[in-house]
This record gives sequence, C-alpha cells and structure tokens, in this order.
Amino acid sequence: MARAAARRSSGGGFFSFLFWIAVLAGAAALFGFFYFTSAIGRPGPFAEPRTFIVERGASGAGIAEKLEAEGFISDALLFRIANRFQGGAALQAGEYEIPANASTRQIVDLMTSGDALQHAITFPEGITIAAVMRIIQESDVLTGDMPEAPPEGAIMPDTYHVARGMTRTALLQQMRDARDEAVNEIWAARAPNLPLATPDDLVNLAAIVERETGVASERPLVAAVFVNRLRRPMRLKPIRRSFTAFACATRIAAATDASLTRRAIAAPFVKAKST
Repeated sequence: MARAAARRSSGGGFFSFLFWIAVLAGAAALFGFFYFTSAIGRPGPFAEPRTFIVERGASGAGIAEKLEAEGFISDALLFRIANRFQGGAALQAGEYEIPANASTRQIVDLMTSGDALQHAITFPEGITIAAVMRIIQESDVLTGDMPEAPPEGAIMPDTYHVARGMTRTALLQQMRDARDEAVNEIWAARAPNLPLATPDDLVNLAAIVERETGVASERPLVAAVFVNRLRRPMRLKPIRRSFTAFACATRIAAATDASLTRRAIAAPFVKAKST
C-alpha cells in the first residue's frame, strides 16, 4: 500500500507540474498578445502627414524594411506579423499619404485597402491626339513605355484620376473605353431613321457640327441641317475629327425633321455635292 501511495503521490506531482506549465504558458501568451496589440497600436513618430510609395511587385518584407528605414515604423517584423494577424491581405501598390502619428495597425489597414492618392490628369475638349500623347509622356505619375497613338476622335476628353505607378498604356486604354461607352450609349438612344449607319458616322458628323459653330445653342439647328442634307442625299466634305464632337453627338442622335426655312437648308455650312 505504501508503494501505491508513493505512485499516486508521484503521479499527482507530475500532473501538478503540467498544470503550472500550462498556466505559465497561458500567462506568457496573454502577455505577448497584449504587448503585440499595444505595440501595433502605438502612435507613430511623425507629427505631420508624409507620403510613402509602394512599388509594383514589392514584397511584404521589402515594404516593411523600407517603412522601417524611412522611420514610419520601429520594427519591420512587427509590421509583417500585424499584416498576418489582420488577415494577411496583400499590400497594394500606390502612393499613400500616411497620417500624422499613424500606428503600425493604421499603416497596414491603409495599404491593404489600396486607398492610394489619386492624381488628376486633365484632357480638355478640343485637344488633339498629339497633345494628348505629349501629356501622357510628360506625366511623372505614369510609368511604362509610350503606347501607339490612336486615331483622332478615339478617346474621351475628361479629367482622369490615376494612382502613381499606373502605366501609360492602361490610361490610354481607359480613355478609349470611356469614349466607346459614351458613343454606344448615345447611339443606343438615337432617334429612329437617322441617315447614319454606324456610331463612327455619328462621331464624324458631330465633329463637323462642332467645327461649324462654337455656340452651343446653334448646334441643334446646324445638326438638323446636316441630317436633312444627308437625307436628300448629299455628300459632305470630310473634316478632321475633333474631340469636342461628343458635346454635340447627343443632339445629332436626337435630331428629327425639324421645320427649317429654305434659307437655312441652303446655308453653306460645308461644301457639298450631290451623289
């Protein structure tokens, strides 16, 4: 019986030892968790907002080391752990404005959200394709090689907001897509029986109308004149497309047989001859 009691005493001591090991491990884990959450939530060192660029293709380790080298964070490893702890989402390329006193947690959230700074690049109405390509080439926000210039009238004049690092090819394609979307929307809502066969015909005629008058209130009348001439039919002398054609394409698409005077119909807006 003495031996049995000794075995029970020995076994109880072993389990007691395991119990205290588990307690200490739990306490250490709890302490580590609170230390970690406190560290990643600690305010950053800069009293003013600063910008930071995440290059395309940069690794998480490289971004963390660059942040540490530039003084935004104190520990690159802690930044990487924080990223894993908060879901492990990829850090998005772009130029970021990091707020004053931003913590490691805030920087991780900012870069995983992709909320990068946007830069406005404006292409005004009436701009030529040569001027468009020059703006794209001279931009210090865009990257990559210059794409081939599209034909006149193939892009949409507007102000585009782009993130630093966007490629020149991507911006030009976005402008072409915006033009196609606008033309297709106008074409789909056009009046029936217009003497125009394709959306490009609409853009060409809109360019002619815009070329003939810079006064917006006169364009419906000019558009109706040309539509009536095409129905006669008469061939209009081709004129170089203008980007401002989109401003009057809607008016042409909605043109009807307006009641026009003989003098207005005969007005020499462009040289024309019967087919």
